[in-house]
Amino acid sequence: MIPVSPAASLFDERIEGDTLDLIREAIGANCTRCKLHKGRTKLVYGVGNPKAELVFVGEGPGRDEDMQGEPFVGRAANCSPR
Repeated sequence: MIPVSPAASLFDERIEGDTLDLIREAIGANCTRCKLHKGRTKLVYGVGNPKAELVFVGEGPGRDEDMQGEPFVGRAANCSPR
């Protein structure tokens, strides 16, 4: 595991006390910040432990993710190597 500085951030500004719940609340249920909003039915935000040390980031949600509102679900998520 690669240690990460507690001050490391992808953002120019770090907001003390910020949480994933607060970020989701700020985004809202009808986010229009990117072009994906034109064809989606649900916001696919994410699920899991907000204090996880390992996070998987995928590409834009597909049909199954859009229908369920959760990432990594449906046919593509259940593929097994041959």
